[in-house]
Amino acid sequence: MHKKRVIGVILLKDQLVVQSINFSKFLPIGNLGTAIEYFNKWCIDELIVLDIDAPATGFNLSLYREAFLKSQTPLSLGGGISSVDQMRQAFVVGADKVVVNSSFFESSEFIAEATEIYGSQSIIVSVDVKLSDGHYHVVNRKFPEIKLELKKSLKRAEECGAGEIFINSVDNDGMKQGYDLALIDIAKSCVSIPIIICGGVGQACDLSNGLLRGADAVAAGNFFHYTELSVVHAKRTLFESGFD
Repeated sequence: MHKKRVIGVILLKDQLVVQSINFSKFLPIGNLGTAIEYFNKWCIDELIVLDIDAPATGFNLSLYREAFLKSQTPLSLGGGISSVDQMRQAFVVGADKVVVNSSFFESSEFIAEATEIYGSQSIIVSVDVKLSDGHYHVVNRKFPEIKLELKKSLKRAEECGAGEIFINSVDNDGMKQGYDLALIDIAKSCVSIPIIICGGVGQACDLSNGLLRGADAVAAGNFFHYTELSVVHAKRTLFESGFD
């Protein structure tokens, strides 16, 4: 059985690390290289770096090359990746996995091609989820007028070859009220690949609640950036909750 993982999320906007609130308000924190350096010192298990400008500006390779040299931690990179060649470039600059969001939302065909080349373990499909009219929908900033049914989207991600699914709650993002645990229940009921849950962590026990509910990995951005010794405290809390 795979060990549970604690993942730090670094969001980039205008080439700066930012704090996100409900995917609509963004507060600058600092630069990418410094954020990666601190996460390495804190011994985070993995990092996910997401350029939220990239759907509009395209895949920005030069942004990552120097910053990734500072990392000894497994890195996943997302933002504007829409082709197998861009995946190759991400791996060249030091990413261990790629994260695909808008391109999956639009069409998942190239993901199947990519898994043939790089393997499912290298590809994470990211879905941004919002509750509306009593139902969960997958939404996307690039296509604001479109809403996809959550279960169908999760199943499609698994069928097209994704190795993991990164689920981010838009409603809980930046709210510090804990994960939307129902999202974990839904995901575990319809797919068998690992689930990473994100959105809403305000204290370390929120991470343990996510793992206790069945998530394979727990992720957070704002909590790790703004809470003193957050990674150390998180791992201690998880260990005390019975997680290795």
